[in-house]
Amino acid sequence: MNKHGEATDRTILVTAGAGEICGHDRATGALRWKYEVAFKVFGINGTLGGAVDLAIQRGRVYALTVDRIVCLDYATGALVGEVKLAKMGSRPTLLVDDDFLYVASRHWLECFTLDGTSVWRHERQSTASDGLALGLPGNIRQGDEVGR
Repeated sequence: MNKHGEATDRTILVTAGAGEICGHDRATGALRWKYEVAFKVFGINGTLGGAVDLAIQRGRVYALTVDRIVCLDYATGALVGEVKLAKMGSRPTLLVDDDFLYVASRHWLECFTLDGTSVWRHERQSTASDGLALGLPGNIRQGDEVGR
């Protein structure tokens, strides 16, 4: 049970990177679902590469890429929704806490509800590069540096 009194399904191991998010059966490793993070430029479809930051909460998979948060159903991999982020300029960090998603990068700090509604956005005046950590008591997410 989670803190909301709901049974927590832990049967799927989620992997993410190079533009795809996959759900694997935890017991066998078999692929149960796959979602490709796609984009369209000048009418041409492509797949968004690079690292993906993951958080899983309340039956949802939140995947943070360089320009968006993608929300998938944990059990099926079906797209629930996605939110475009402010121009990050670097790989952002994601922290999910209670009913909020916090996203931080070199230039922006943003807060969204779990359904993707923007709560606030703050432009940061920082010379720091990637690797911004986010934290609340009992819930800390460490960012990483590009190339490490």
